Amino acid sequence: MSGNCDTALAIRTIWMKGGTAYVQAAGGVVYDSTPEEEYLESGNKARAMMRAVELAEINAAEAPAGSLGYE
Repeated sequence: MSGNCDTALAIRTIWMKGGTAYVQAAGGVVYDSTPEEEYLESGNKARAMMRAVELAEINAAEAPAGSLGYE
């Protein structure tokens, strides 16, 4: 054992349930992280994903029926 710990974390996720998009964001805490900066970074990640959902809704509303592969 080298003493290292390798992990994989989902720090940005969007999932759909019942027509609602749920957004989750987190930070990757490392040696020189500060709580304040990680908090801000998590908020920025979440806002970017919420904007992506908004743009997808606009695109879906403007697309002709059936053009997205479903009606």
